[in-house]
Amino acid sequence: KATVSVLNCLGSQMMGRGEEKKMRTRPPERMRQLVCFDFDLTLTARRVYSHAVPQNAAEAADLFGGSRRLALLQDYLVYLWRHGVIIAVVSWNNRRVIDACLNALGARHAVTAVYDRRYVLQHGGYTQGKLALVRNICVNYGVRLEHAVYVDDSAEVLGWEWAPIHAVRVAEGGMELPEMQCVAAQLGLSYMPAEAGRAPLPEDRRRVSWSVVPPPVLAP
Repeated sequence: KATVSVLNCLGSQMMGRGEEKKMRTRPPERMRQLVCFDFDLTLTARRVYSHAVPQNAAEAADLFGGSRRLALLQDYLVYLWRHGVIIAVVSWNNRRVIDACLNALGARHAVTAVYDRRYVLQHGGYTQGKLALVRNICVNYGVRLEHAVYVDDSAEVLGWEWAPIHAVRVAEGGMELPEMQCVAAQLGLSYMPAEAGRAPLPEDRRRVSWSVVPPPVLAP
């Protein structure tokens, strides 16, 4: 399978700084890169139902695995966004729930598009449909498949042949720092949380960000 092992991915980051600098180079400034995240149990720490959308900060923290992880995830999504990465959510959940949760997280502005169950169904259903949908998203945004990453907790979904898209499986219960760093490494980035003394992020790049592309829909 074409799924990236988090341990193998992070192992390459343990080399000396000089060697690391030779091995990892940033992509050209305008090269389009894409990360598609599953939602439930990948971004969130538990499944989200329409009757349990967070209404306040405490409920949001519970949904995303506590205040520490909530702050980490918010920082991470904004980090990717500030580096010009197109971020999409591809989920079996529905958009109203996902939008409400991302607003509660404080990171909805960093997510370019949300593709919910309707689009997954149009592309073939829960498992194979996600692969077809992500490929279609790449086409719509002009992203080469090898410059895209898909992140999910489901072995069933990732059991398809994703290559040349980089597929990263995270532990059920929400991605943590090592998995976030693994995904960033697939894009030539070296993520370090703000709380760990990271250098300042690039300036807000919304003025050069990609235009929102309408969700891909198959012809009837």
